[in-house]
Amino acid sequence: MMGMGSSGASSASVPEDEHLETWVSRALADYAQTEDVNGRKKQREQIAAALNRIFDIRQERRMEELETLEQRVQKLRVTLETREKLKSEILKNRLDYLIREVDGLGWGDGIPAPGRSAPTGIGPGKGARSGGTGTSSSGSR
Repeated sequence: MMGMGSSGASSASVPEDEHLETWVSRALADYAQTEDVNGRKKQREQIAAALNRIFDIRQERRMEELETLEQRVQKLRVTLETREKLKSEILKNRLDYLIREVDGLGWGDGIPAPGRSAPTGIGPGKGARSGGTGTSSSGSR
């Protein structure tokens, strides 16, 4: 294809399909100016070849993206299956953690549990052990 592959050093950072799209735009402008039937036929073939390459490049990109997504879905599926198998253990661990926090047996560093505004999940002021400022009788004597 005449002039399609040689654009100099600046094409290194531009994806090939974008470079080809630019080439196609210029080739179409040349085509519109050409009156010679044989010249137009040759230009049309070159444009068709460039469009074919653009299509192939984009299909390859889509296939790579699909493969990446399929790998991610597979990992998520394995994680989901593992969590389902370990559901009772996961729930027991979560319950134990929450109960320890309520009973004041957690780390005590004031960092809330992930996704919680308070480590216990019970609002502020609900008891002396949770660090609240409520009206609990055990901490005011």
